[in-house]
Amino acid sequence: MTIAIGIDRHQAFVVKGRAHVTKNTLFEIIKNLKMDTANGPDNLSNIFIKKTKNNLYSAYIYIFNYSFIHGVYPLKWKESYWTPLHKKGSKYLRENYRPISLLSNVGKLIDKIVFKNLYVYCDKNNYLNKYNYGFKQKMSCQHNLSMLLHNTYKILDKGNEALILFFDVVKAFDKVDHLILLKKLYILGIRNVEHYWFKNYLTKRFSSVIINNCKSEKYPILSSVTQGSVLATLLWSIYTYDITEDIYTIPSIFADDTALITELDTDINYSFNWMQNDIDTLQNWANENKLTFNAQKSVYMIISKKHKCNDYYPKLHLYGIELKRVRTQKQLGIYIDELLTWTDHINYIQNKTYKVLRMLKHIRKLITFDIAEKIYKTIIKSIIDYGCMFYSNTNISNLDKIEKNYYHSALICTQAYQHTSRIKLLQEINWETFTQRTYYLGITMFAKIKFTKIPKIIYDEFPFSTTLRHSDRYKNNLAHLISKRNYFYNSYFVKMFREWNKLSKEIKQSKDYDEFITLINIHKNKEINYYSYESYVDKINLSFRMKNSLLQGDKYKMGYSDINKCLNCPTQQQETLYHYIFVCPKYNYMRHKMLKQIKTIAKIKNFTNMKILLLILNKLLLILNNNKNGYLQKHEYIYIINKFKEYITKTKRF
Repeated sequence: MTIAIGIDRHQAFVVKGRAHVTKNTLFEIIKNLKMDTANGPDNLSNIFIKKTKNNLYSAYIYIFNYSFIHGVYPLKWKESYWTPLHKKGSKYLRENYRPISLLSNVGKLIDKIVFKNLYVYCDKNNYLNKYNYGFKQKMSCQHNLSMLLHNTYKILDKGNEALILFFDVVKAFDKVDHLILLKKLYILGIRNVEHYWFKNYLTKRFSSVIINNCKSEKYPILSSVTQGSVLATLLWSIYTYDITEDIYTIPSIFADDTALITELDTDINYSFNWMQNDIDTLQNWANENKLTFNAQKSVYMIISKKHKCNDYYPKLHLYGIELKRVRTQKQLGIYIDELLTWTDHINYIQNKTYKVLRMLKHIRKLITFDIAEKIYKTIIKSIIDYGCMFYSNTNISNLDKIEKNYYHSALICTQAYQHTSRIKLLQEINWETFTQRTYYLGITMFAKIKFTKIPKIIYDEFPFSTTLRHSDRYKNNLAHLISKRNYFYNSYFVKMFREWNKLSKEIKQSKDYDEFITLINIHKNKEINYYSYESYVDKINLSFRMKNSLLQGDKYKMGYSDINKCLNCPTQQQETLYHYIFVCPKYNYMRHKMLKQIKTIAKIKNFTNMKILLLILNKLLLILNNNKNGYLQKHEYIYIINKFKEYITKTKRF
């Protein structure tokens, strides 16, 4: 199987005009280097490269240009170290380890220059497979999942079942044949010196394995796309460009993760035969390209919303081995089940975040709120955020599990009482609910596709450019996607077209994606919060704001006490927060001292008790900060809060 592409000889690929790597180009690449990258065989770190760039840039430019002119790649940069990283399972089995490749950091600079030019060339001439979302700029796993699920829901909306086949490639990147890759590069227009450069780049490579500071002897690498280099991903995309030729089902590819989707209509045997034909086509393609699909790990799934499913389905075979049918499959980090209930994925999220929450709870008293919040956002929130726009159409019970995850995280970070109001607590610390977060991530991803027209395959699939012009009021609205059933109606793209039309006229008229983000973030302005959540007094102060404190009035409202009277007053008045701060005679001395200190800060007359109470409860803070005259400065507000905390401590009420 070959790539049938016509190449104009005037459009042949050239790296930077062969010898025009400039100082600006080099400095731009060095500027974006990560500082924590491990050293390769030459032991030159990125820190060294950055700090010596002004002294050594001319040497780099000379070497790089010499490489491009003569089509050679330095032998020293072809050496690499391999370090095994344990994935899962027994540590005594070799297949449970993933090799990590360490290359020369200087060699990676020239790789990035070639990658930039080669990617632009391939993208401009449409030489990258449109069904492959992997390793493409401005594309992600979520774009791939969005189309995989949309095609599935579209089949279900017709009342039919969807058959999805998931392929697993054996050691994909390590099995790339150099001769076949070079042939495909030649067909795509990489010729002359440039073609010889790639040949020199791929061949005569050696590697050593390092374990516990012990290094093995060098061994030759006879096939591979130089893992660890940014070029490896692009070369893999070129190598698999023609994988979807002669495929009649719907392909969905991300790097080496390949899935095929087809519709099971009334004639099930006919549909399975089409899928089997595509399996045979992919098997032949793999044989021609010296790759192998893993028949043991390649599985298929039948997704159905029918109450009565067929008792019998034909079998599928790969290399003569019967493929296994599964009820749940993990695809690009998302667990997809055959009923699309998302219960398995949400249970996976719960199990994964529970360990982090448990650890966070144990160390919370040793760290500040800011650190606890960063742990939550970088670990827990990122796990929940990934793919949330797809699994948010699950049932209410599953949604409540995620909302509780947010709530328990907030309880641990703020050290609040268990029965604190979920909504009030999240508002206090400016955290979004799961529903709000899902909406924001979903609409921003949708807007990015609309404005950037990337991925093009998605943009062309939907009526992003079709607007309703029958009225000035609705002229910026998009045409709705028609759905017959609720599960398609609540799927990502169908839902986002409706949500777009609900946006304000100003937001819908945004000229580009950056303006859209600016406008939509205006509605997410966070109130300034000067509270701390570190000490026991902070916890009591928080309970006042949440109205679940140990005051008799709050306990009575929550049903924890039959008495709402103050036990310290002879008049037996109701013990509210106002009573505790300004009325109860037991605390007259402490109160007088606190109010005297607070009123020295006040810059207007008639600073009433009610205003002080509202200040303490953070109710006047937004008004005070919006005052053009600067009614209270930050340090003055913090001073008031600290004086109130001193009052709580001295009264010994809690």
